[in-house]
Amino acid sequence: MSIIVDELKREIHKIKMQLSEQIEENVRLKGFKALVMEEPDKYESKRTYKTKQEHGNDLSFENDTRLNDGEIERLTAEKVALYAEVKRLKNLDETNQKTIHELRRDNKILAEDK
Repeated sequence: MSIIVDELKREIHKIKMQLSEQIEENVRLKGFKALVMEEPDKYESKRTYKTKQEHGNDLSFENDTRLNDGEIERLTAEKVALYAEVKRLKNLDETNQKTIHELRRDNKILAEDK
């Protein structure tokens, strides 16, 4: 019976600690809200959203992150160059694998001759 009582006391203490943390967070949020309400212009430009769906018709984020034509062309050329480099490296790797296989075969033959 005392084990159950001790376990319940721990749960009650845990719940009280969570409640205390939530009360502290609430006080901080109320304080911040009061600051914002005193000077709303100071905090007006602070966006906490990242897409149009999160904040209606405000397109400032989309305008800030939109790429221009020069950047798109540069990135496309960079992508093509990277694909060519990957292809070259794959061919090099294939050649190296063949060479390694041949060397292992030759080593095996030499080891058998001794």
